[in-house]
Amino acid sequence: MEINVNSIMMKWARQYAGYIGEYESLLPQYIKCNYIDWENGDKKPTWNQLRKISRKYNVPTAFFFMDEPPIVEDYTRKLHNYRNRDANGESPSLLYNIRQAEFKRETYMELCEDTNKKLIPFKNFFFSKSSPVDFSKYIRSILDFDLDSQKELCNDFNHYSFLNHWKNILNEKLGILVFESQNVNIHECELCAYIMMKLR
Repeated sequence: MEINVNSIMMKWARQYAGYIGEYESLLPQYIKCNYIDWENGDKKPTWNQLRKISRKYNVPTAFFFMDEPPIVEDYTRKLHNYRNRDANGESPSLLYNIRQAEFKRETYMELCEDTNKKLIPFKNFFFSKSSPVDFSKYIRSILDFDLDSQKELCNDFNHYSFLNHWKNILNEKLGILVFESQNVNIHECELCAYIMMKLR
């Protein structure tokens, strides 16, 4: 049974999820064979198809019945190609992880507010062009974490113990929250830095 969804929302959801340009090839076959007709209003998806589309695009099924697209923040404006590498747009996986990080950040801030926990103010810091050694010394001085302490930490082979220690240091010293990403190509992670708003 076909469902009378809004074709405009079908297109919006695909673009919102990042399946545009070269990334359209990542769509499963049942979507690739039909999405143009769905978005033009020539065909309608079934309930089963709509549920699968909803999971693939990471939006609730109710979105496809809205009269017009919601107003959402354009996260790509906060992406910085700080290594000046060639970019072909953000992958669906990167966009999903950025949105998850933003959601976790908002949750963290609300939790701090509810528990009267003082937020660490974001600290701006400046460095001029220097050697990798000088730069690492500069960063260590800001974090108050010397090389010997890092070597000692490296003796712990527990990945999450090591990661959580660094996350806590960055949060306590610089007011920076760190979140792990999943299913994002390492080269894309190197390509862009995502700058979130300061903690209030």
